[in-house]
Amino acid sequence: MEQFPFKGRLLVCDMDGTLLNSSSKISEGNRKALERFVEGGGMFTVATGRMEKSVMPYLDMLPVNVPAIVYNGAAIYDFKADRILWQADLDTSIAGAVRDVMERFPGISVQVYHGGRAYFVSENEHSDAHRIRENFEPVRTGLDEVPSPWFKIILAWDPSKLKDVEEFLRGYEAEFNGADRENEDRGSEDRGSEAKGSEAKGSEDRENEDRGSEAKGGEAKGCRVKACDEAVHKTAGRKAPFRQVYSEPQFLELMNPEATKGSALKVLIDMLGVDRSCVISMGDNLNDIELIKEAGTGIAVENAHSMLKAAACMCCTDHDSDAVSEVICWLEKGNILL
Repeated sequence: MEQFPFKGRLLVCDMDGTLLNSSSKISEGNRKALERFVEGGGMFTVATGRMEKSVMPYLDMLPVNVPAIVYNGAAIYDFKADRILWQADLDTSIAGAVRDVMERFPGISVQVYHGGRAYFVSENEHSDAHRIRENFEPVRTGLDEVPSPWFKIILAWDPSKLKDVEEFLRGYEAEFNGADRENEDRGSEDRGSEAKGSEAKGSEDRENEDRGSEAKGGEAKGCRVKACDEAVHKTAGRKAPFRQVYSEPQFLELMNPEATKGSALKVLIDMLGVDRSCVISMGDNLNDIELIKEAGTGIAVENAHSMLKAAACMCCTDHDSDAVSEVICWLEKGNILL
């Protein structure tokens, strides 16, 4: 038998709902299978929505031997060196949108993540359950007191109510994109003749006056306009400064548009010099879709969201039945050819 049958292979697993069972534990079957995989020359890591400090308690039971993807793809963290190797944090102009959400939906919980800490701006029963499950103590503070950079924001609430929040934020994204296009149009006008430039300036002045009037029309609306104006100057020509993704039905996360588990995996593959065809990823929820697609072989657990199953190459057993162990057994038997 070959001494290192998994040399050059990379296995990347989501944690909650995939590697961990319903009790947020690592089964003995999964632990032993991962040890065999790493002893056989394989590289193993996790790709999780958790911050690095919420992963650390599991490291004694997991043979993680390459950097991990944390914050749902907003950062790659090297636990051996104890530092971030790569990150895609949020544009702070998102603060205006968050203030609008808090005013429009007063029962929602807002959690901002920075530097291995969770900052709870507002709380409810879902945020309580979250901190208990992941065993962390949050910093309770106002939004303006949260230090930057922000890796992600979790909006926690009842799933049915979060749909309204999601729709509300879509409107905010559309407003930002409209302002972004307006800024590009101004750039074109500035490159025109002097007469056209003067005309454009007059139009711009009138627009600024209109904005000033709008900003006086209510605090929530004023916050939104201010956030858009700041973002236009910083990010002209870019997409909206955040994207929305569900990590669980009760958690709507706001991320940098470039921050996905898939984009982080692509960076990690380049860091390690691994052939993409030799990469296996496993996941269960909508925030794992890009992770599944980026790997050479993307596998959905049986308890996965239907959209993730549709994106996966294959499906395995559920997270309460040693899903990771089953996949490694398939590798050992040659049922997955890389």
